[in-house]
Amino acid sequence: MGKTLIAKDKLEQCITECIAPFGLTAKLDTDFAYYYMKDLVTFSLFTFDCVNDFMLDAESRFPKVFGISPFMWALFHEVGHHETGDDLTDEEIELSKQIKESINSEDPNSRLLYFTCPDEYAATEWAGCFIEEHLTEVEEMWNKIAYALGKFYQANDIVDE
Repeated sequence: MGKTLIAKDKLEQCITECIAPFGLTAKLDTDFAYYYMKDLVTFSLFTFDCVNDFMLDAESRFPKVFGISPFMWALFHEVGHHETGDDLTDEEIELSKQIKESINSEDPNSRLLYFTCPDEYAATEWAGCFIEEHLTEVEEMWNKIAYALGKFYQANDIVDE
């Protein structure tokens, strides 16, 4: 993100408003991620590489919320890391690390192991439960974020392909 982007602050503010109740802030970056020490969730503008694998996992576990934007799933998955991180045992953290280190990103079957990591499974579980319990609210958040994303894309001549 070398060039200065117009309306970036407004987009970040819109998304931060959605996750502020959890004590988090949002920042535009190249991927979705959670940074424990900063209480920060980063988000990406474009589809991330494993979105299909992620959505298959999430929607198979939570069919009641089928059709929710992958952006919102990813955002609340990262919030889920924040909400569940302290619940993981040292053994679960170590197992997650070992699984992630063993994954071959070129192998689709190997990539699916990612979702079995205790930390990733817990974050998606939290996200799915939250989305189910707050479906109308999440849909309203998505409408606001989608509007802000559209304005951001338009202001910066960005085309999502």
